[in-house]
Amino acid sequence: MENASLNDHNNTSHSFKPIKLGMEFDSDEDGFNYYNEYAATIGFSVRKEYANKSKAHGYITSRKFTCYKKGYRGKDKRDMLVKKPRKETRTGCLAHLVVSR
Repeated sequence: MENASLNDHNNTSHSFKPIKLGMEFDSDEDGFNYYNEYAATIGFSVRKEYANKSKAHGYITSRKFTCYKKGYRGKDKRDMLVKKPRKETRTGCLAHLVVSR
């Protein structure tokens, strides 16, 4: 994967090498592992949001990794009298990394 773009938390008190535009990784999995380690030093977790595959060749052309708190939970379709509703974990965080071939 060649190009990387980043929209991340503003925190300069970490010792991990920051991710910069134009960084290169050997694969999308290497990019994920690097961003996951970086995120751990900042204090958040990462999830894989999507992957685009080439229709002609079948390999991944780009992939997006996001903060696990990205977005908001959809409207609850269950009965409103649920005894133990689940705690809200999504906060709308915008941290993400996109890698592309």
